[in-house]
Amino acid sequence: MQLYPFLSPDDAGSDEEKRFTESEIQQLLSEKLAEEKQRYETALQNEAAARLQAEAALHERESELRAHQMRQKAQEELKSRQLPAALISMLNLSSDEALAQTLTAAESAFRAALEEGVRQRLSSQAPSLIPLPQKTHKPKSLSYQEAAANYIRDRHNT
Repeated sequence: MQLYPFLSPDDAGSDEEKRFTESEIQQLLSEKLAEEKQRYETALQNEAAARLQAEAALHERESELRAHQMRQKAQEELKSRQLPAALISMLNLSSDEALAQTLTAAESAFRAALEEGVRQRLSSQAPSLIPLPQKTHKPKSLSYQEAAANYIRDRHNT
């Protein structure tokens, strides 16, 4: 058994040399190696977790951007087809195909309902007119001279 001189970390203040056996050195090295390996693995795990978190945030931003773009596209389509903007809540904005299908279905349903409403309005009877109030006062009796004066005045004014 061979002894190796080594200054112990515990004895940093003393000038004494401590001698270790080869097995003690191997044990100290394997402990240090295990500590460093654990620290390295923890750093790798932290880095992987940070990368996953950044990827998730990026994916979330991309999906929000896609949803915003699909919403704008749907609004433009509704406007170009002269449909009310309130129909956007009925549309499937997950893909271009789904948008086209639901837009076509919503448009046909809206147009059918509009046509039915117009037909019902046209087929119903027109509202009755409200009778105007009748004049209750009698015309004033005019004398012959007053009537003649009014007649002459009216004729000169026209």
